[in-house]
Amino acid sequence: RIIVPHAGARAWLEAVLALPAEDQPTAAWARALTGRAGILARIGRHAEAINWAEVGLEAARRTRDPRALGHAHFILGMALLGEGNESSAMQHLDAAAAVSGSGGEPYWEAIGLPFVARVHERGGRFDEARTAFARSIALFRTADNLWGLARALAAQAGFELRRGERERARSLALEALATHRTLGSVWLEGECFETLAAVMLTEGRPRAAA
Repeated sequence: RIIVPHAGARAWLEAVLALPAEDQPTAAWARALTGRAGILARIGRHAEAINWAEVGLEAARRTRDPRALGHAHFILGMALLGEGNESSAMQHLDAAAAVSGSGGEPYWEAIGLPFVARVHERGGRFDEARTAFARSIALFRTADNLWGLARALAAQAGFELRRGERERARSLALEALATHRTLGSVWLEGECFETLAAVMLTEGRPRAAA
């Protein structure tokens, strides 16, 4: 998997969006619209992201392409979650899972489940949160998707730390860190080190945390 920096992704999307209507492949068009929404959501412009994602979802529905549909539902769910609309967010994250499963490519279910876990955590449903993390991690392992696996492991490590489960948090963060290093994704290692440092602080080891 190639991880494209935001600047590169934005340039690619602008090129696709500039194509004449008759030259736009339908599925690619839908994913471009949704991709723009994803960039906006990641930089905190959630209201704009929701608008773009809704348009992308409509385009994806016309294609009946499960990957485009899964992508659109996931991004819309993520943007809605950023706006604090958890109920609607869950509907779209669940839809992404259903569409992905029916298409035989559960990537959007796997990547959406840590966000589902976040909603469960906020609602005090900690067992449900762990179940969501476990399924996400299992799906990424099955697909041999190391990038997704590392992100899911790191997300659960943070969750376990907040729940006071230091050893579980440490174990998950170390596995996530090792996976990131396998990929060479140094820029994603920070969240793992933050979790490990926080564990050490709770153990009264500030020098080791530093």
